[in-house]
Amino acid sequence: MEREVNNRSIIAVFLAQPERFEELLKEGLFDGALLKDIGGFSKPFSIWRISQCWEMLADPNDFIEIARPDVEDFKKRNDRIIEIFKKELGVDFTPIDYQSYHDDFYCADPNCTPEDILLIKSAHEMLNMGFRKIDIDLYCAVAKFNFGETKMLLENGADPTVWLFNESGFQVEDYIRIESSLLDYNLQHFFPICKEGVIIERQDIHDLFGRAAYETMKLWIKKNVKGINIKDGLYE
Repeated sequence: MEREVNNRSIIAVFLAQPERFEELLKEGLFDGALLKDIGGFSKPFSIWRISQCWEMLADPNDFIEIARPDVEDFKKRNDRIIEIFKKELGVDFTPIDYQSYHDDFYCADPNCTPEDILLIKSAHEMLNMGFRKIDIDLYCAVAKFNFGETKMLLENGADPTVWLFNESGFQVEDYIRIESSLLDYNLQHFFPICKEGVIIERQDIHDLFGRAAYETMKLWIKKNVKGINIKDGLYE
């Protein structure tokens, strides 16, 4: 499969170009099969998922003041494309099951053990060091993008701020922050300006998907954490 994306509809959606996308629709140049699958993922991935991923990231309040006008402009353009998908193409934007796409972005396989994820000989080793099983399980659930288990553990008192081993070891906050920063770096030449003529590779779509996954998990943790006063860092 070619690395570079050549389909004009995918490019228009990725770069948040609603006028161009509408033009392709009116000229009959949009391939309806893209509503089911754009290819390049381990399972069907719809073209509208691209806009859904950008929607997760295009919050002007998450950016420094000088960048906010560009982000706001990008958000408006992406919102218009989402409206086209919904009103003209009848798309129902359903939540993304990130865990089922575990082969398509950096995360732990659903079948990984705590030993695999934390690079230890035995989970009992950590229990003997005084760490709580619920905090170990939380880190692993987040690494696997298991939203259901993450919610259950948080509701039962798991702490996403705990460092496992030591301050250079493993922490949920740090894990999400580091991976998000790496993907932000990969995407920085697209967002928020998305200039005409930029070459898009399939890996860029995977990076966007992965960044949206980490943002979704971050917000999920913030929504469901119980009994912990998180004062700074990722969840401010």
